[in-house]
Amino acid sequence: MIRAEAWPFPVYGELTCRIDSVSAGGIALEPTGYFIDARSLRGQGSGTIHVALVIETPVQIVITSVFGTDAQPGIQAGVKVLCEGSKFRAFRPCDAKGRAVLELDLKNLEGIVQLDPVMVLTSEAEVEEMKLAPGTVIATAPEPVRIVIDQSLTGDALDVQWVDFNEKQYPPDAFFHVVLPPAGDETPVVLLNACFRKEIEPVIIVVPT
Repeated sequence: MIRAEAWPFPVYGELTCRIDSVSAGGIALEPTGYFIDARSLRGQGSGTIHVALVIETPVQIVITSVFGTDAQPGIQAGVKVLCEGSKFRAFRPCDAKGRAVLELDLKNLEGIVQLDPVMVLTSEAEVEEMKLAPGTVIATAPEPVRIVIDQSLTGDALDVQWVDFNEKQYPPDAFFHVVLPPAGDETPVVLLNACFRKEIEPVIIVVPT
C-alpha cells in the first residue's frame, strides 16, 4: 500500500479513481479504462474538454497509512494536469467527496494530456522525523488518466501483449487495456486479456521483426 522507492518519505501509491464523464462540444467521449481517445478533436483551434472524475480512496486511509492513527494533517485531494507537448500544467482540487470537474482548453493542449490523481498536504506535517511542507504530494495513483488528442497511430505496428487481467487488477471482462508512454513519443502497448486468447489470437496480424 505504501510506495516509497522513489521518495525520501512514505507515499501512498494506490489511489483509485473513477471517470464519470468526458465530453467536448457537447459530444461524449467514452474512456477505455484510464485511456481517453480524443483524436477526433485534432485540428480544432478552440473548444473545451470536460472531464468529471472522482478519487475514491478516503483521505483517512491515506493519513493512517502515511502518518499513523493519531495524526490529522491537512490533506487536499486533486488532479495534476500535465501536457508535455505544450508545457501546460495545472492543479485542480477535488471537493469534499473527492470529485473534480476539469475544463481543459484545447488551446493549451497538444499531443497527450496526463491527469494524475494525487493528495497533497495543506499544512506542515512530520513523518519519520522529516518535516513536510504544504503542497507535498503524499498519495498518488498507480497510473494516470491519459487523453490522446493528436497522436496519429495510423499504419503503426502496435506492441501487443497477452496478460492476466485479474492479476493486473484490470476489469476482468475487458478485452484490452492501452498503456501509453509518458511523453507520447513511443508507440503505445496494447495489453490483451489472456482469457480471450484462444478465440482472438488467430485473427491478430503479426508483423515480423
